[in-house]
Amino acid sequence: MDGADSLLVLASASPRRTDLLREWGVAHQVRPARLEEVMPRGLSPSAAVIALARQKAASVCAQLRAEKSTTKKTWVLGSDTVVYLSEEALGKPRDDADARQMLARLAGRKVDVVTGVVLMNVNGTEILEGSCCSTCTMCSYSSADIDAYVATGEPRDKAGSFAIQGLGSALVAELKGSRSNVIGLPKSLVMDLLAKAGF
Repeated sequence: MDGADSLLVLASASPRRTDLLREWGVAHQVRPARLEEVMPRGLSPSAAVIALARQKAASVCAQLRAEKSTTKKTWVLGSDTVVYLSEEALGKPRDDADARQMLARLAGRKVDVVTGVVLMNVNGTEILEGSCCSTCTMCSYSSADIDAYVATGEPRDKAGSFAIQGLGSALVAELKGSRSNVIGLPKSLVMDLLAKAGF
């Protein structure tokens, strides 16, 4: 999938998002956003992740405009995924100890994984956006299971401290909704936004 006159830039350093786009046949370049992520206060989960995704997309658009290096019609794809336990947002763990505490809290409970996606043209004059929510029911795993999983290093850069596409799949008893959303990009939403942008 490649818009004849368009260039897609992914505003993320996540190899998982790049892998998903490649899997879907979406040609793109990668340009991580240069900003400190701060969770907006007072917003619903959907509005919060969209706001974060918009910040990332806008940051990369500003970089590209400053460089004046784009020759095609350029669109930037920003995305942010947050795990919610009830209404509490769980981001990436600070360290292994934080990952253990987070995973202990999730055991046997349901969590919502919410991803915001924003597609913005390089001038910031056109914005397409949306969000997707999937629900994971976690297994009633033991502290020994948590220690073994944390020892693999996989939780360190994952929202909620688990990766459903990796070893963390063993911690998830049931998934309702989009699996790719839990990984970091909801396929149906992304492809819909890309189609609207002419890709």
